[in-house]
Amino acid sequence: HAQDCKYVNLNGYRKKVDSVVGQENTLFKLLLAAIQPKSLCLEGPAGSGKTLMMYSLLSLLPSEDVYLFEMSTDTVMFLHAEEINKRRILFIPEYQKIVGSNGRKTQEALKALLEGRPAIHRERSGKKVIEYRIDPIYVFTAIASENRLKNEIDRDKEDRRRYALINVDARPEQMKKVSMFKARSRFDKKRNKLKNRSQRTLSIGDPS
Repeated sequence: HAQDCKYVNLNGYRKKVDSVVGQENTLFKLLLAAIQPKSLCLEGPAGSGKTLMMYSLLSLLPSEDVYLFEMSTDTVMFLHAEEINKRRILFIPEYQKIVGSNGRKTQEALKALLEGRPAIHRERSGKKVIEYRIDPIYVFTAIASENRLKNEIDRDKEDRRRYALINVDARPEQMKKVSMFKARSRFDKKRNKLKNRSQRTLSIGDPS
């Protein structure tokens, strides 16, 4: 059931996965953590390719096992509880964008899931109290090491035991490789766009 490794398709959203530059050891560690199985967090500086590596990992897993969650509104996760409970992995590409300054309930929910407990949220609707429940699930996420929210996911030694913490190779020479690869990718994309535009213009002007 593994997907084509060039793409990852989550919740009907198809994302192309480009080559990962010089992070073979990190990807190997991610894969080992994913098959344990255990929740995992990939940490590294902004621009180091964390999100791309996570998508590359997920491209090797059955899409029906993974639920992609990117919304940042607090408690909105619980509105997706039914779909999340059908999956084995909850994938949060960028942790800091999910919890934000108004994400306290989301943080509490993630902590419960990391501890192997169900995450429960109750809200009143008229005279009724509606309960939303997300059953224990593995959480895959990534966080920028310089982000101020780091301490919220890594507050103590107990938290460290709840997930596998994997660090991106962030040596200067590696970051330079990533930067050059991104610049080349942007150039190739722009060149192909201009090429396609020129071809369309030529075909329109062709009298035949």
